[in-house]
Amino acid sequence: MFGLFKSKPPKKKIDYLVYRTEVAKYKMMVDDIRKKFTSSKDIIVVCFFKDTYQQLQKLFEVSRVNQGDHDTRFSLLMHDEGKWKTFGMDYTMILGDIHPMASVMQEVADSHNGEGPLTCYLSFDNAFFNLFGGERLVTLLDRLGLEEYEHISHTMVDKSIESAQKKIEEKVEFQKPASSIDEWMQLNVKK
Repeated sequence: MFGLFKSKPPKKKIDYLVYRTEVAKYKMMVDDIRKKFTSSKDIIVVCFFKDTYQQLQKLFEVSRVNQGDHDTRFSLLMHDEGKWKTFGMDYTMILGDIHPMASVMQEVADSHNGEGPLTCYLSFDNAFFNLFGGERLVTLLDRLGLEEYEHISHTMVDKSIESAQKKIEEKVEFQKPASSIDEWMQLNVKK
């Protein structure tokens, strides 16, 4: 009856893997992609910012992450081009960076047709975490003995990130485009 009692489909989950540094984030992303090449699923890496896209393009070329004997297709794509929406059912999607606005992240999650959650790689030394005291978190991790290439991943962390994104989104009246997350934060988030 008019769809009043239909339940909403469950929100797609994004698993955030948070590393201490960008260097650690990129190294572990390459290692994880290499492991995923053993499956028959295509691998898609989506970036929100041009700077991240260019860094990953160079990194993947140098590390030869997409080379070898396999049938797996590997694609590095920009979010705003929308090509990531055209993939079929059998693929793994990785987010090479985070977008500060929850609605953008949820759009990607809702459009994801692959199996399992999306994986988003982050580091404490980017502008998103700097707004929330990233340097203090790194000090805490040092005290706890977290190694350079270990990540933090927990539903509590995921919810904190999503909450921060919603708070940022509430402050943004008109989103100004940017080529990096640092530039985006400077242009769009008033301190």
